[in-house]
Amino acid sequence: MTPQDMAAIHRACFPRRAWSAEEIEVLAKHAGAQFLASEDHRGFLIARAVLDEAELLTIAVAPAARRAGIARALLMRLSLQLQRSGVTELFLEVGANNRPAMALYTGLGFAVTGTRPGYYKSAEGAAEDALLMRAALPLGQAGQSMTTPPKSG
Repeated sequence: MTPQDMAAIHRACFPRRAWSAEEIEVLAKHAGAQFLASEDHRGFLIARAVLDEAELLTIAVAPAARRAGIARALLMRLSLQLQRSGVTELFLEVGANNRPAMALYTGLGFAVTGTRPGYYKSAEGAAEDALLMRAALPLGQAGQSMTTPPKSG
């Protein structure tokens, strides 16, 4: 997937704060940059790892491809890739009103750890809080221990 492809999907997902192909290319040059794309090239994520923690910088799935498990699959692949390199925690921020993303993240074991009041601005100038979230790796199901496998019944 090219930076131009990623920028087009990002623009469709985040029209007010989309990243350009040039910005994505700059991110790719940073130490610890992690880029993953779905096999069908309808979704991608960018993360950055430093020592034993990583931050999900963005995840985007083309609007027509949503609710097909692409974002979840990308996050699970990222989790495994990060674990192999010694990362133990993953952080992210999400708009407080983004219910689909919140459901995905909490379902994978992320918990809210803080708030950035008024961090995102809408086209109309309204402010939306950003929620800071954290999960221990490997990612799993909400309510499960992140260090032991679930019990089978």
